[in-house]
Amino acid sequence: MSGSLVISLDMELYWGLMDKKPPPSYMSSIEGVRLAVPKILDIFKSYNISATWACVGMTLEKEAADILSTPVSERPHYLQQNYSNYVLCDKFASYIDCNKNLFFASDLIRLIAQTPGQEIGSHSYSHLYFLEEGLTLDDMRSDFLRMEAICQQNNIAKLKSFVFPRNQFSSKALRFLKEFEFKTYRGNQHGKIYYPTEDKISIQGYVIKALRILNEYINISGDDLTDPNDLIISLYYDGVCNIPASRFLRPYSEKLKSIEELRFLRIANSLRKAAINNKIYHLWWHPHNFGTNIGENIIFLERILMQFKDLNISYGMKSYNMQTLVDEYIKHV
Repeated sequence: MSGSLVISLDMELYWGLMDKKPPPSYMSSIEGVRLAVPKILDIFKSYNISATWACVGMTLEKEAADILSTPVSERPHYLQQNYSNYVLCDKFASYIDCNKNLFFASDLIRLIAQTPGQEIGSHSYSHLYFLEEGLTLDDMRSDFLRMEAICQQNNIAKLKSFVFPRNQFSSKALRFLKEFEFKTYRGNQHGKIYYPTEDKISIQGYVIKALRILNEYINISGDDLTDPNDLIISLYYDGVCNIPASRFLRPYSEKLKSIEELRFLRIANSLRKAAINNKIYHLWWHPHNFGTNIGENIIFLERILMQFKDLNISYGMKSYNMQTLVDEYIKHV
């Protein structure tokens, strides 16, 4: 098998940020998603790029009342209820219904699904935090069932790829991935600074966040490539293929524009090593990361895809979404 580029995007709108940045504090970036997504799809089509768009199920609803119709007994039982998007939906219901484009996007998700090479995946129904205290197995099952139902209502094909919100990977959740017939999930990036943790404020948390940002510019954790054989190992032990993240595509920053070349080279060098050594490179980000400075972010993305095109010509490197990567490798076993 040749080297592989896998891309996944976490399509969550405000549901992925409400507990940290209540509306309207992040509104401009979320508003920009409606401009950014068609541009990302256009550039994917230009370079024949496949990608998985892991969607929060709540984005497929029509209004706050649809979400609040979920019985309280089927909502997450976090000890800190401010993590729950149901609680936040109730709190901001009027704002949500007056600003639906910031929360609901069934039209955008249809556009994504109709674009060649694009896969709709799951980011859970409620942006569920699998490692937070109080969450039960019944809570997890309810969320999976709710996600399955909203996809059926929107005529979305059965989901096969899963991305854990806030990268809170939970081994307990693997039973539900298998039960609901998922083929693959995005595992966490290699290295201690990417170990899954609860979402709590601490000095250690700030240090880890700083190291993760630094790692986007200089090599701290290595190239973070995945050997294709590891897909088979995870399938054998867990029943679902783990495709670990390699790099988060940080958005353009005016403050850091003087070191943009370091950010590009960090990705380009690892991508080249993946192509030469027949490894998997998994790049991911959120559409709202492109919501501001859209032009600069699209230009940066195109530089990466131009690098991929060169590697495709020179080494046969291929582009996959999460599902097609697994399908391709499994058939060679």
